Amino acid sequence: MSQLTRFISIGLLGLVIGTIGITVYHRAVVSEHRRSDFLMLYAAGTAARTGGDIYEVFVPRAGPYYYPPTTAAAMTVFTFLPVGGAVLAWYALSWAALLWAGFRLVRLCDGLAGRAVGVLVVAAFAVNFGPVVDGLHRGQMSAVLFALMVEAFWSYRRGRSGWCGVWIALAASLKVYPALMVLPLLVRRDGRGLICFGVAVAAFFVMFPMAVMGPVQG
Repeated sequence: MSQLTRFISIGLLGLVIGTIGITVYHRAVVSEHRRSDFLMLYAAGTAARTGGDIYEVFVPRAGPYYYPPTTAAAMTVFTFLPVGGAVLAWYALSWAALLWAGFRLVRLCDGLAGRAVGVLVVAAFAVNFGPVVDGLHRGQMSAVLFALMVEAFWSYRRGRSGWCGVWIALAASLKVYPALMVLPLLVRRDGRGLICFGVAVAAFFVMFPMAVMGPVQG
C-alpha cells in the first residue's frame, strides 16, 4: 500500500467514524427520544456506584437492565463523565475494539489468504456494515464482546489456552452467551484453559462486582 493510499484510507475511515459519531451523539443526547442502550448501561453504572439496585433500572426506549452485575460495575467508570461525554467515550471504545479485532483477524488469517487478507477483512466489514453501524447507533456492547472473543481465539491459536479462558470469562461476565466459546476447551479437555476460565469467572463475575458494589449487590 502506497503512502498516498494509506493516507486516503485513514482519511476515509476518520470521516466515517466522525459522521457516525455525530448521529450516535444526536440519537443518545440531543434527540427528544434519546434511544440508546448505552443510556440503560449508564444508568446501571450510576446505580452501582451510588448503592442503588441495578435491576430496578429502567430507561424508556432502552428497557430494563438485564446484564450480569459485572457490566454495571464496569460501567461505573463512565459515570464520572456527563452523559454526553460518556456516550462519546463509549463510542470511541467501541471503534477501538472493532479496529483491534480487525487487526487480529488480519494476523490470524494471514497464513490462509496471504496479502489479500486485508481486502477480505475489509470486504467482510463492508458486508456487515449495516448491523455494525446499527449496533454503534444503539450504544450496544457488541463491538467490545466481538473484540474479546477474537482475542480469545487469537490466544488459543498462539498456544495460550490459559489466556483464551480468561478472555472468554471476561466476555461471558459482561454478557452470558460468549460462555459458549468454552465448549471447544471442554471437547479438547484443555485443563489449563478450563481452570483459567473458572478462576477468571469467579474474579470477574463475583469478586469484581462485590469490590465495586459491596457484597449485597455483588
